[in-house]
Amino acid sequence: MLTHGVPQRRVGIIGGGHNGLVAAGYLAKAGFRVTVYERRAVLGGLCVNEAVLPGYQVPTVAAWYGMLRPEIMADLGLTLATYLPNPAHISVLGDGDYIIEAGTIAASRLAIAGVTEADHVGLAALLDEVFRAAEVLWPHLLRAPVSQAAFVAELNAAGLTTIADMCFTASLEAYLRRFITHEKLIAAYLVETFGPPTA
Repeated sequence: MLTHGVPQRRVGIIGGGHNGLVAAGYLAKAGFRVTVYERRAVLGGLCVNEAVLPGYQVPTVAAWYGMLRPEIMADLGLTLATYLPNPAHISVLGDGDYIIEAGTIAASRLAIAGVTEADHVGLAALLDEVFRAAEVLWPHLLRAPVSQAAFVAELNAAGLTTIADMCFTASLEAYLRRFITHEKLIAAYLVETFGPPTA
């Protein structure tokens, strides 16, 4: 195809989730003719609300991360209202047990039979460390990658020695067991994503 006498480059994006749409936006700004292919009837991927029950829509995973980064929104000229739901996450674990992550460690609640005070303290320490590590990681998301050794050094410099020692060498389960002992609580955190780092 010619545009003003110049061949226009074409590209196809497979998947109309938020990452595919951002890539399409940047490519279009760079002069590419972009086609996005999506199997679902709705675009947005993890940034859409899903109907879980008739009359109830809930945000999906991307709500944990505040949707799109402000830098990307500015680059693409987007003015979108973003929000973080509160509670950020509810895990229903069966037998009447649940976890409510309410955006802050202090406001979150555990209702799991047999959870000890040590597990409450350990979970608070775990979440504090993970959220602090996220603050170290966050600036790297739009930069050239650093080496594993450099990233571990940054974590150590921030006083995050446990996660620095284990993030590339141990399983998530081993890391969780450094903080908590209750098996159902460990299982819950093995299968879910940590919420947003708001102290």
